[in-house]
Amino acid sequence: MREERPHRHPTGTFPRGACTARADRRGQADDYRCQMTANVPDGSNYTNIHVALNVESDGALRATWHFPNGKTAWGNRIQTDELRSSLCDAWGQHVSDRGIASASQPAAAETRPPGTRDVGSVWRDIAAVSRSNTPDAIQTIEEFLEEVGTTLYCHVCSDDVRAHWNEWANYHTGTPIRVILDLNRRAAVRLADIPFEAIACQSPVEMSGVAGSLVLAPQVSLVRRVAPEPGIASLSILDVEPPLKVLVIASNPRDLPPERSLDVEKEKKEISCAVKNVPEIDLEFGEPTFEYFRSEAPKYHVVHFTGHGDVDAKGGAQILFEDPAGLSDFRSGADVTGTLLRGLTRLLVLNGCRTAAISVFASQLPSVVGMQIPISDESGTLFARALYAELADSGELDAALRRARETIHDAGEKLRWEYRTPVLYIQTEEGLLVRLRPKVTTASPLPRGEVGKEYSAVVEARCGRRPFRWQAQNLPPGLAMGRADGVIAGRPEAAGVFDVTVQVSSRDGLSASRSLELKVAAGNDDGPVDIITDAIG
Repeated sequence: MREERPHRHPTGTFPRGACTARADRRGQADDYRCQMTANVPDGSNYTNIHVALNVESDGALRATWHFPNGKTAWGNRIQTDELRSSLCDAWGQHVSDRGIASASQPAAAETRPPGTRDVGSVWRDIAAVSRSNTPDAIQTIEEFLEEVGTTLYCHVCSDDVRAHWNEWANYHTGTPIRVILDLNRRAAVRLADIPFEAIACQSPVEMSGVAGSLVLAPQVSLVRRVAPEPGIASLSILDVEPPLKVLVIASNPRDLPPERSLDVEKEKKEISCAVKNVPEIDLEFGEPTFEYFRSEAPKYHVVHFTGHGDVDAKGGAQILFEDPAGLSDFRSGADVTGTLLRGLTRLLVLNGCRTAAISVFASQLPSVVGMQIPISDESGTLFARALYAELADSGELDAALRRARETIHDAGEKLRWEYRTPVLYIQTEEGLLVRLRPKVTTASPLPRGEVGKEYSAVVEARCGRRPFRWQAQNLPPGLAMGRADGVIAGRPEAAGVFDVTVQVSSRDGLSASRSLELKVAAGNDDGPVDIITDAIG
């Protein structure tokens, strides 16, 4: 492998490795290998490309790509300690060059032993700097994250990786790709604060279909997967009749120091506002005690926890609840996941927890969403609205995260950088939260028809994965229903009142039906009939 050359940036230096060099195939980690074949799983839109992220015995990070055609490619190696130090130094250089006040002090951090650089302090500092909302602060954050994204791209995506990617993508145009970052539990904790969701390349010539951010690229989804605890991956995907049940628990013990206190009432208000126009969401706010959590949380499909979480000395996750007196009550990750796994819960959303804790939960639950950087109130509201609206409509986790990221990105320059903040961990190959039963939303009666005159009315539905398939019974003679579009059309041949039964089926095979009255008048000279289709909630 060629000698590593540092990538020079106007405001900092990252060791990018040999971005254009062939990857060294020696020294592959043997602690975790991707056991699943990259393929298109039944019921999924996506082709899965698995990327095993291994931390080798000498501390080096190496990405191993497994492509659907059976080929394998390796990324460039980099020492994780070197990556952390470079990231901390680069952020310090960025804020120093622009004269921005920063809580992190790179100079002091340089005195620490190797491997102890606190990347988490950089993310917390970014959140603090962003609250100033000055153009300089926002531009500094954006430039820093762009530099981080390009650096990670050069390490994770070698020449060989790009060649295999282009070979696959160019011959399968239009097929969505899900990049699954596979980690064992040790690597998941160690790499939890590395923002792989910031990965970006500079040209679609380098990676077909990707120009800039990987997570915003059309037809591409990026998720993480932690080697699951026994029995987790085998949990069934639930068939659910809408609405989707969401429980919000906001914990803020009154004995926390002021700097760790959360504005939970504001958070609850924002979540409530975010989903108030989503009829397929049944939102409840619960008590922040573990006793309430243990009793009620298993009844919900999604649990949204706002509060503090961390990793204990033994590497286990812990969550901070409140006791009946409102004081701190730490509960182990085992207590939390043991509760959730005995019920309906398929997604845990964590806001405010440390990234390492999120990764631990990800090995124990079907799906977890967390935040790498403390998210702003505005972006948090946009995120919740888009996430839950899409989950309630399709049940697809990839689509929900994409919609949430795009919503934040399109909200303006002050918020745009935060689209990189959410992290999605999944265990299922399909990337499904639940399978939703569709719902016919067209109201009865259907628009009036007339014998011998052209008729057209659209029957609509929501919820469930597309494409829908339609059929109808007891239609007036001369009318038929389009199987793909739900349009009833034709020329009625007989007058009368018809009780039409329409049925819609989702791509998952779940169906729903509804009776709709359709009146057909005898032919006259009154002219064409105005067609109006009403929808109900």
